[in-house]
Amino acid sequence: MAASVGVFATGMTWEESPVIARTVDLVHWAVGANDYTDFHFDSEAAQSRGFDGPVVNGPWKARAMKAFLEARAEPHDVLFDVIDIDYRLPDVVNRELVFAFEVLDAQSDSQGNLRAEIAGEVRNPVGEVTTKANLKVVVATSLETDELPLDATKDALSMGKAHGPFTYTLHHSDFLRYQQISGRPADEVDDVMPAAFFGAIDPVERRDLDLDSFLLEIPLTKVGGGNAFNEVSYERPIRAGEVLTVMTTYTDVFEKKGRSSRLFFRVRENVYRDEKGEKVAVSTNGHVIAYASEGAQK
Repeated sequence: MAASVGVFATGMTWEESPVIARTVDLVHWAVGANDYTDFHFDSEAAQSRGFDGPVVNGPWKARAMKAFLEARAEPHDVLFDVIDIDYRLPDVVNRELVFAFEVLDAQSDSQGNLRAEIAGEVRNPVGEVTTKANLKVVVATSLETDELPLDATKDALSMGKAHGPFTYTLHHSDFLRYQQISGRPADEVDDVMPAAFFGAIDPVERRDLDLDSFLLEIPLTKVGGGNAFNEVSYERPIRAGEVLTVMTTYTDVFEKKGRSSRLFFRVRENVYRDEKGEKVAVSTNGHVIAYASEGAQK
């Protein structure tokens, strides 16, 4: 039976107030995502590619959709199970965008959570639909302060399910910047990247895949976190000009208790393939959040 109560109900439709992605927003996004594609914030670069002006990042629009749904569901936690985005037309910076939503289905599960499938779209100032999305969410009850959401996180990450493909073009400018930042002498810079560069084309690091950001909102004191480990096994080096696709699969979620903190790990595997479909590399990456907990280690 379709849910008739809750923050999302089958058949519900609404539009958010228009928003504007400013150039400064996209510069901040570029820094956070390590994505310095120039046509997102440089007018001349955008016009040289045939755009009217700098183009809004696709992941920025996806994150805005998530933020609208999270705000509507407050004070409940929202876990994003599926996020499928179809970018149809470019949106230009500093122009109004309208985000609209329709709840296709809403069901209560056996644990009292609300599971909903929601269609979203972005429209430009002339009413054209530039982006369409299908989002499957779980609206959960607030978490107890002494519990880490292992099961909810496994559900949100769709353990064992491959997400993607995510496609990245490896530009010479990216290689140049990476090698300069890593301290390579200028006369040794080339178009071949070390294995560590695979970390720069990780959908999670680039925020193209964001399924567990709700962990930052649970009511526990956070005392640290970040990358726990990165391991890469590659078939061959990668070169500037290549186009790689990445499929990401979460493989493990677990907790470790220390003397004064609780460490919450999420482990994922990235499989990289070239335009021929041949496997280039496989990486295993772990992220951790540390929550304060006196006497966690018994």
